[in-house]
Amino acid sequence: MKELSSWLITILLFINWLLRLFGAINSVTPIVDDFFVTPSNQVVEVILLFGFLVLIPFIFKRKIWAALILFGGYVYYLGGDLVSKISQMSTLNLTQQSSLIFDVIGIVLALFAVIDILLDIKRTKNPVDKKTDWYYKGDQYDRKLDDRADKNNYRMY
Repeated sequence: MKELSSWLITILLFINWLLRLFGAINSVTPIVDDFFVTPSNQVVEVILLFGFLVLIPFIFKRKIWAALILFGGYVYYLGGDLVSKISQMSTLNLTQQSSLIFDVIGIVLALFAVIDILLDIKRTKNPVDKKTDWYYKGDQYDRKLDDRADKNNYRMY
């Protein structure tokens, strides 16, 4: 993850996760009235929140399967809620409209994570540099100790 876009996508995914976590906690024990993120299904929301915790280290390590699982989970859960809210768009209150916006943001961020990892497949952790690797990675240029090597221990008395 050397690109700034990769870091920003992952940080925004984590912020979205924190907002969803607070929304799930707020739906069980109301801390704030009319919080702008409300879960449509509490059980699936908790499963998705814990699944995100499992998948985020793999997304940091640029594993495509983790990003696809995250995107599939978000589309499965948030997509159904998104379709039902769009069909009732004229009757939604402010909390439901803001929840609709955060559903869209969650799906788009997961899609951006998949696209970012797909674009990152060609990059490697240690790319081959033909200008310098012939010297630094060649065994024939390593200094070998021979019989003439200085093995004295110089001590100051």
